[in-house]
Amino acid sequence: MQIFKVGILATLLLSGVGFGQGLQFKQFYNFNKASFVKMKAKTIWMDEVPGMPQHFWVLDQSGFIYSLYPEKPVTDPTVINDYTSVKIADFSERCSQAISAEWGAWGISFHPDFLVNKKFYIIFIDPNGGPWSNRTDKALTTVEEWVASGAKNEILKKSRTIWTYNHKHAYGVASMDFGLDGYLYIANSDYGVDGHDMKTMGRKVLRIDVDRKDPGKEYAVPSDNPFVGRTDGTPPEIWSSGLRNVWGIHAHKLTGDILTADIGQEQWEELNLIKKGSNGGWADGGNGETYPAGGRNHYGEGFSGPCHPGNTKNCNQFEEPFWAFPRSARITDPKGGAPVVLSALNDNSNNIRLTCIMGGRTFVGSKDSPLYGQYIFGDTRENKLFAIASTKNRATYKWNGNNLTIEGTGPKYLGQSQAKIGNEDMANNDGHDGIVNLGMDSYGYLYGVFVSWYKDTKFHEIYRVEHPGMLPRRPGCMDPGYSDFDAKAERPVPCVGTVAALSDANRLLRQMPSQMLYPGAKTFNVPAGARSVELWNLNGRMVWSTMVAKLDVPQVISLPSMSDSEALRAIIHK
Repeated sequence: MQIFKVGILATLLLSGVGFGQGLQFKQFYNFNKASFVKMKAKTIWMDEVPGMPQHFWVLDQSGFIYSLYPEKPVTDPTVINDYTSVKIADFSERCSQAISAEWGAWGISFHPDFLVNKKFYIIFIDPNGGPWSNRTDKALTTVEEWVASGAKNEILKKSRTIWTYNHKHAYGVASMDFGLDGYLYIANSDYGVDGHDMKTMGRKVLRIDVDRKDPGKEYAVPSDNPFVGRTDGTPPEIWSSGLRNVWGIHAHKLTGDILTADIGQEQWEELNLIKKGSNGGWADGGNGETYPAGGRNHYGEGFSGPCHPGNTKNCNQFEEPFWAFPRSARITDPKGGAPVVLSALNDNSNNIRLTCIMGGRTFVGSKDSPLYGQYIFGDTRENKLFAIASTKNRATYKWNGNNLTIEGTGPKYLGQSQAKIGNEDMANNDGHDGIVNLGMDSYGYLYGVFVSWYKDTKFHEIYRVEHPGMLPRRPGCMDPGYSDFDAKAERPVPCVGTVAALSDANRLLRQMPSQMLYPGAKTFNVPAGARSVELWNLNGRMVWSTMVAKLDVPQVISLPSMSDSEALRAIIHK
């Protein structure tokens, strides 16, 4: 149990003290062979290409995509290997990045069926000829669909523009992720609009279907979106409202919960669990500590906990943050009294303070890891990482007079990087540099993406995250969607045994005996005694079944032709 009291003297007691040791950001590729510092790339996002272990894409905020891949098959991902970095896409002409604005490219999401259709999506903010000032009526937040081809998925071409939004302000970032339901969730921040204005898609979480098209659109609106059918001008794409500046949206890979990291202004940072139809409470981006009637009349700037006893107007409509974190030791009393002081009674009370929250990823490495299934997030300015054990362990907020108590099983502090990269100290940057994203590979390793917006001499490289609580998957049999590589054969290793099967929504379905079938295999010899057989692709979608086909179980199944990046999983029912 964590107790976090905000009062004239406040105490923070954090569980998991031992986890604050051992976090490292380690070099894993040879900087003499590949270096984003040398290329002056504004690294903003990275991830492993599905079906291609240790083959990464890195997104440059200026509108470039780089392929980062090993020169030889990686047999030990824990050591420094020789990698090559190659620019494979350039959309910079419509994606200018500027230090005075939060414009540029922000992320890539692979289609859930990427191994089959090779589709992926880029989100960026295009100034579109607009001025380098706070207000603009020309900038566009854009989601584009692209298609990869080639032996190494190195040929990338834009397919179509999926969605655009007229971004009103130079500040406000954008991010997206596919949910386990197969729909694309977009966190669309924009300081230029009111988060409560339901006539605009700004400062909202949107939910769309990229596999279908409604009339006049390049996407469809799911029929169960909360505002479908409204006749008052509310866009049906809206899933949730009242955001401020979301730095990362993520669909939890085990529960399907949608999590956002919402950056505060002066006093609080928020981790939010996005619910259907919810309102996070932010009216505008805010440069002050108080908000107008109808905004957040809460304890301090931007905090969406229970209403302050002396200021309760319109508060009950707002969703509490999953967890809220103080930015400093002084929190302004919303009633105009003396500032509340957060006392630093131990090291953990300092560590839990955030100044620029960064959304993260579900850790799905080895199931024997203490942090398996936990949500890992961070702080950009201070290069700290934290873990939330369960999306059920949300905070509860209680008032006792003017004292606010936050209770619950809080985040574990995993540590802060004290290492120096180049000649720069990561732990003491100028407030605009540091870790901005987390990537992941097929072993389950997480990777920290670092950037400096104001200088070209700092980080701009990718580092593997190591922590005693995050162990990689063991080679050989891995979870669905992943395979291991045989360094000698330079091809995936067949995985036979009892493994998890997934439903077509990528949820854990059941434990079943299965066998991996790889390119080159023309037939599958069905084991004796099988009552039925299913074939699943690596995205967890069933592609064939003897029961669906209403066939008796044959002794031999002829397999469809598969490309080098494809594979099938045969699940045998006995």
